[in-house]
Amino acid sequence: MAKVREIQICGGEITDSLFNACLIYIDNVEEGIDREKLHFTIILDDNTLKSITFRQEDDGIHVYGDFEGMPDALEWAQRILKDIGR
Repeated sequence: MAKVREIQICGGEITDSLFNACLIYIDNVEEGIDREKLHFTIILDDNTLKSITFRQEDDGIHVYGDFEGMPDALEWAQRILKDIGR
């Protein structure tokens, strides 16, 4: 069984509680933070670390990480640069 090791909220504070992550996220968004995202570090049964990030953008929620079949952070950033013509 995989478990969440930590949750980073909006690129800043880290917690291991989903409840606390939600409260911190709401506080950050209400304060006008420009990085609406949650990053989860996950530990698998064999102690392998994986990650997944959920990021709110104008056109919806984007997801990237190091799971098979999912774009990683670099691929996501390259797509954003392409979309803005860089």
